[in-house]
Amino acid sequence: MPNDRRRIALATRANLWGQYCEYRRSSVAPSTYKRDYHKFTRRIERMQREAPRLSNAISIRDWLLAHYSLETTRRTIQQFNACLQWAVDSDMVQTNPFSGLRRQLTTKRKSDKAWAAFTLEERDRIIAAFEDDAPFYAPWVKVLFWTGAKAGRSGGIEVGACLTQLPGTSHQ
Repeated sequence: MPNDRRRIALATRANLWGQYCEYRRSSVAPSTYKRDYHKFTRRIERMQREAPRLSNAISIRDWLLAHYSLETTRRTIQQFNACLQWAVDSDMVQTNPFSGLRRQLTTKRKSDKAWAAFTLEERDRIIAAFEDDAPFYAPWVKVLFWTGAKAGRSGGIEVGACLTQLPGTSHQ
């Protein structure tokens, strides 16, 4: 059974969350506030509807894990921790029941090769297909592969400026 330092009534947390959101509103982008803070507010509202007797941080964590992914639970606990730490620092509560809980919610480390979306052979086949079917885009595709840049983030790249740096390319 969790000790008293982990106790927090759902209504108290919901009230503190509302105050914390108002406090944070002026220091985050409006889109972040609307998107992220409303997500966490909806999770609190769902807990109030579906599990109104949750009364400590451990049971809240366990409920979140039962209803959301590990990553969503981790982020939610992180926000609850920030909210309650703000409440402690603002002399609204004496302890932060969520302190340290996020560290328990870790995901497996990805291997060194987890980032590799394509094998070298697949990369070479993709580049060859662009060279044959869409030669105008082939240099851009090469730059994306060789730099690791994402297509959506590469709009400002001038291919000609990069081609002299890359093996097997020439700028015409």
